[in-house]
Parts: sequence; structure tokens; C-alpha cells
Amino acid sequence: MKRNIHVCHLFISLPRNNNEISGTYMIDLIESQNLIDGLVSGAVHVNPVKIGLTKKPPFIYFKGLLKKKQIERIRLKKTSPIFKAVNKRDSIEWRNKMIKVFDSYCKSYGKPDIVHAHSGRGAGEVALKLNEDFGIPFVVSEHNPKYISGDFTDDEIKRLNAVYRGASKILPVSKSMIPVIESIMSENRRDEIEVMPNALAKEFLVDSNIATKVSKGIVIVARLNENKSVDTALYALNKLIEMGYDGNLYIVGEGKKENDLKVLSAKLKIKDRVKILGFQEKKVISDLLPSMDALIICSKYEPFGLPVIEALSKGVPVVSTRCGGPEQISELLDGIYLVDFQDHENMAHKVIEAINDYPIMSKKREDLEKKALSVYGPNAIGNKWSNLYQDVLS
Repeated sequence: MKRNIHVCHLFISLPRNNNEISGTYMIDLIESQNLIDGLVSGAVHVNPVKIGLTKKPPFIYFKGLLKKKQIERIRLKKTSPIFKAVNKRDSIEWRNKMIKVFDSYCKSYGKPDIVHAHSGRGAGEVALKLNEDFGIPFVVSEHNPKYISGDFTDDEIKRLNAVYRGASKILPVSKSMIPVIESIMSENRRDEIEVMPNALAKEFLVDSNIATKVSKGIVIVARLNENKSVDTALYALNKLIEMGYDGNLYIVGEGKKENDLKVLSAKLKIKDRVKILGFQEKKVISDLLPSMDALIICSKYEPFGLPVIEALSKGVPVVSTRCGGPEQISELLDGIYLVDFQDHENMAHKVIEAINDYPIMSKKREDLEKKALSVYGPNAIGNKWSNLYQDVLS
């Protein structure tokens, strides 16, 4: 018989520095786990943002179970992000603040059966300390593109190796990350590495709001940084226009490359066809997708590729670079077309192929939706986590 399991998640960072506790894959994971009978998940977090960047305290995060959420504000003296080059004192202070919030969490909800750290660096080190002090077993999820590129310093490898030795399981979001993780480990523990994918958020489980539909086009959902290589999408659109395509390119995201993209769109004389929408909540993205001919991914490294399953859950085909996660998703789901990194010409041709294969409102799009929900829906992924935790505790 399965036992009831209480899981406490440890976060190292969130994409946006505000009070919202929605809109991230980690929160999506907790919500999917709380749908499963016998599984209760909560979280603690101390956000190491720099003092001075915001008028709000350089704190943030929430602790709590799904039905009882609270905001926990913690002020840090030193606030460099733990996953960058910080000195030892900064790291220890951040870890101690996390342990302080964890202690408050335990007083409110009881000691968890298992700790789930999101990243071996930082959060994993806190989990290791809790394991040493209180005997709580822990698992570590890895989401970062660095686990494909292998861009780690010797110090990071040393720290990660110590965490991995203490962890019950190391859980990359795709098998493309396994070679780098194995290279970090000082001993052969391949049996403790298990792929655990992301889950769809609840916003993608409901019908989209037709009133928010826009003109036809292709869409990319990404942070506007070097790795996402969104400029490839502009070159692909330029090629598509040459081929007679009459849709727009919608860019959902924000980042330091935004101005570069505006300059490039003007240079290519396509700026009237490029719509930069900035950061958008998941509900907005869910409503936007059904109007799209295709979603594109241009990344160099993508550990999983959450926009891929989000698009497929709305029946939208995907054209993606071979960047890690999308290849694995394509082994389970149809509607994914793969091209080489920065190959904008082939990307354009694949977009036309996707449009022809999956017309808007077609039965084939309905089939994409059903399959994506059956494989990556909250219940499916939540049950996978429940079984994994049971195995660890047994």
C-alpha cells in the first residue's frame, strides 16, 4: 500500500523578481503533485536578488502547501546569486537563510518526508545540509542548459559531486543532460540518474479564449538571450516572406537581446511583421497559441523545452533546433520538426511543411492535443513523481 508523502521543494531562483507564485515550471510541478492522492507538496525559497534593484525587500518567497500559501520575506546582507561566482561567506549566508525559512515551514506544516532540490548548486547544498542534520532524504532536479553544454568550473564540479553523493536520485529533465551529469560524478551511480520531465501548467488544460486570437503567424516563446538565438526566427521569417508566407512573427519574452532584434527586423525590412509582446502570463500564451501556424524553438541548448509541450497541448506543431529536450519529446509526440542550430532556411521550409500537415482547426491538431495531455498532463507527471518518491522512501 502506498503511504502518504509530504514533499518540500527548495528553489534557488525564479524567472521574475515579484510576489507572484505562479508562472514557473516549479510551481506547475507542485500544483501537479498536489492533484495526486497521498502526495502533498510545499516549498521554501530565499531569492538572492541585489539590494537596490527594487524598492521591495530583496527577499522573496513563498512557503506553504497548495491550500495555504504565505509570503516569507527574508532580507539578505550579501545578495549575489548563489549560482554565479560568489564568495564563501555569501554562500553560507544564503544557505543559512534557506534553513531558517525551512525551520519556519516545518513549524507550520511538519517535517517533510523528502526534500526536492531544484539545482544541485545552492538548493542541493541546502538539501545536503538538511540531510546531514535531520536525516531527511533528498532528490535533485536539474533544469539548466549548462548540463548540456558542460560549462562548469572545477569548483562547481566539486560542489555538485558532494551533493550528488548524498542525493537519493539525480533527476535531469531530459536524457540529453545525462552525459554531463555522469562526467561530474566521481563514482558510477548511473542507476540513481532518472529522467523526469516537466508537466503542463493548468492554464493549458482548458479551452482557449477565442476573443484573444490575433492575426495568423508563427510564435516563439523564449527569454531574449544569447542561448535562445531568437535572431534565427527573424531570418526564418524573412525567408518565409520570400516564399510567399503572409503571417507575422510573434515573440513572447523579454531580455537583453530585445533591442538587437528590433534593429535586425528593421535591417531586414520586416519590422511591421515582427510583434514583440514582452513577458506574458501562461493564460495569455494559452489563448494565443491556437491561432498560430507553428511554434518555433531556435535555442542552442534546451534541457527540456516547455513551450514545445505547451504548443502541442493546443494542437500547434513545433519547428525546433536540435538542442536537447525537443528531440526527446519528439520520440513520444508527433508534430515536431527538427532542424540544425541557426539553419533558418530549413526552419522556414519546415514551417511550411508543418502548416500543410497540421492546418488550423483540423482533426490532426485535435490528435496532437490529446496525445500531449496524456503524456505531459499534470496527472500523468504527478503520478510519475509519486512513484519515484515512494521508491526513494522504500
